Amino acid sequence: VPLDIFHGPSKFGSLAEGDAQSNMAMQALLFHLGIAPRQAAVDTAMQEPAAAKLQMPILNVGLPQSGSQEVLDFFGCGGMKTSHYKCEANCSGERAGLDSCKMPVMKNYCGSCVTDNVKAGSPPLTGCGDYDVWAKLDGPWLALDAPAADCMLPQIRSLDAIHEAYPHATLVLPLFPAAKWVQMVTSGNETHGTLRQNLRKCNLADTDYPCTADCVDDDEKFAAFYDAHSQAIRKWVEKYPTHELIEINLEGEDAGSQLAGATGIKATCWPEKKIEVPAADETPALDDGKPR
Repeated sequence: VPLDIFHGPSKFGSLAEGDAQSNMAMQALLFHLGIAPRQAAVDTAMQEPAAAKLQMPILNVGLPQSGSQEVLDFFGCGGMKTSHYKCEANCSGERAGLDSCKMPVMKNYCGSCVTDNVKAGSPPLTGCGDYDVWAKLDGPWLALDAPAADCMLPQIRSLDAIHEAYPHATLVLPLFPAAKWVQMVTSGNETHGTLRQNLRKCNLADTDYPCTADCVDDDEKFAAFYDAHSQAIRKWVEKYPTHELIEINLEGEDAGSQLAGATGIKATCWPEKKIEVPAADETPALDDGKPR
């Protein structure tokens, strides 16, 4: 059973009042237009950003569609610079030759930017934007007929590269009950497909806890894959104890107060309620960038 929180305290700044509510509404609009990250609408007063005791960067190492939006909203409400599915990638100079920079549909995704850096032997977050918090490292989840090589999961395949570049990074692991996560990633429609279908295509046979197509098709095995990832993250942090690990029970009624104690961000930045099945992280797209 995952702990609500595993780690220790930090402090952020004072509250910023005034026009915070209208500013947050504008942030939400810009997020949906793909111009800026969405900030939390849980609290009308966003904290002023301040130096934190938590080491930067803060990286979400949970599996896709497992609370990344909630992580984004919480830290954004706390006044921190956050990214989610898309990043402000730098494709100038030598970086113009990276795979993600040569394809317009790929260049603004955090997952493709991070993966290209790992392939090039560069620090994973280089040229992907100036953020404190990376709420989503995987993706993009393109059309189901896209090549399997597009299955970009740095939180599974690139942890050692992350440690080498950021040996003191804070890791966040948001968790649902495994059976519920299986239900969530199975939800979709014939037009857009589902995350489960994308993960089936990934053929995750080269990981420490393999989950091939047969595994993805079996509810119990697929749920075990989810739990195995969580356990693998815990063991990895034991191996590299310079990292702090914050586990979040996404259905915990006291998750807000637990997170406040671990981060210094006010508890009201987290919705104190049971989280229902969220929408998919992103509308799958074809290689030309058009919605499927």
